[in-house]
Amino acid sequence: NFELVRGIDCPTTATFFDAVHMLSKEGPVVYKNSVCVFEMNTGIPLRRHYESNYYDGHSSYGGLVDNALVLRTVQTVGNYDFVYDFIFHQNGVLEVKASLT
Repeated sequence: NFELVRGIDCPTTATFFDAVHMLSKEGPVVYKNSVCVFEMNTGIPLRRHYESNYYDGHSSYGGLVDNALVLRTVQTVGNYDFVYDFIFHQNGVLEVKASLT
């Protein structure tokens, strides 16, 4: 099994860790650097609001960037590689995304 590659499979700022599987062997099998964790800006605000009072010229804005925590692993089946992302959003939503490369 191949390790995830920093800067290609995962961002350069990601943290990598091993996965341990119990297969039909005598002991556990360790897959080195097979999972990574990183923060990702989703590119859309989690919340935003702009308010303007036209009478006295007062206006206000408030917003929050939606940075999500991503746990990523890759599975190879035959000639296909599947990238699995488990995306944890700040509002409590868990998004699971599978991509075929």
